[in-house]
Amino acid sequence: GSGFIDKLIRIVEKNNKGKVFLVKLDCPLNVLKKRVANASRKKQNKLTCYDELVKTYAPYKNEVYHKRKSLIIDTSQSSPEQSAKKIIAYLNEKN
Repeated sequence: GSGFIDKLIRIVEKNNKGKVFLVKLDCPLNVLKKRVANASRKKQNKLTCYDELVKTYAPYKNEVYHKRKSLIIDTSQSSPEQSAKKIIAYLNEKN
């Protein structure tokens, strides 16, 4: 939850003089349901059981950290490469 993010920001920015930029990778559950069956997920140590995915993902589906602007990417609309480019552009814009 946001308590974890608050603590992370405090540790990184106040104690270590670093910067935290938030990025949320999002995807509709119906797309995740199709992806979870992909054999490549096992090689990447990703969840391969839809029920486990829903149990893990559902509590955070609509969670957004409102205290700070963050980049939200819908991975159903963006390839991994496109997502990475968006993240790099976002970070370059912030620095």
